[in-house]
Amino acid sequence: MTTLQEDANVIRPLYDRPPVSETLLGVQFKPLRGFGALHYGLYWHNCLSELGWLPEQDAPLFPRYAESFENSQLRPNQSKPEEQIVGVRISLKNEAGDRLLQFQPDKLYYSWQRTDSVENQRPHYAELKKEFGTLFRTLTDFATENELGPIQPDLWEVKYLNMVPPGSLWSEPHDWHQVLPSLFQPTVSPVDGLRFATFEGEWYYEIQPQLGRVRIRVAKMLLNQKPPPMLYIRLLARGEIGEKGLPDWPAGFDAGHAACNKLFNAVTSPKSQNEWGIHHDS
Repeated sequence: MTTLQEDANVIRPLYDRPPVSETLLGVQFKPLRGFGALHYGLYWHNCLSELGWLPEQDAPLFPRYAESFENSQLRPNQSKPEEQIVGVRISLKNEAGDRLLQFQPDKLYYSWQRTDSVENQRPHYAELKKEFGTLFRTLTDFATENELGPIQPDLWEVKYLNMVPPGSLWSEPHDWHQVLPSLFQPTVSPVDGLRFATFEGEWYYEIQPQLGRVRIRVAKMLLNQKPPPMLYIRLLARGEIGEKGLPDWPAGFDAGHAACNKLFNAVTSPKSQNEWGIHHDS
């Protein structure tokens, strides 16, 4: 039986004009104890500045995540009972403005973001994974050299953010079944005096056998706070690393990438896929 990890590099549908506006790969690891304010500056100056990374902003810490299958109650964003992490989350962008790097003492996130530049071509998954690997090794070396302890990954994350503008595929939320027929039904008979206005919610899928979860979140949302409102479709895969999950983050990325692609292709309509220029390639 082919697993999702093995299936990550199998021939699959690709799109000439995909609606994706962001692709993110991330790893959570055991907190780097002893990491202080000085280390943020050293990490940027010694490891990132010469690569062209420019400081963007500081932000609050992301919580620690877990994907446990031990409890009957679904807790997709359950925080692990770890010690409190002190610090901030720093964001940096490359010179082209299409790559975002986010770091805090227990996480490294790396993403491609669509820009208005005509040169802003979406990288293939394998390219983004390779770029993440380079940055992860740089962080590992930095932690070792500064006696912060080894990097011990415990969770992987893959995210695809899609924005579908109104037009030939939909004009009102009651048309969303034309884009996502597996998730929405046509409006047969509206309630007198009421009109379906919008929807915001999530569906959850297990990556079998208990390798992680994929969430599909759908909403009506502005892109960069600019009209018109878009159909927001986020696919977020996350799973643990170690005894309860996959052996390492590369295997996790492959499983998450394959699961997100399979799910996206399964829930979107043939009309939408043709609009986005679907084709098969290796």
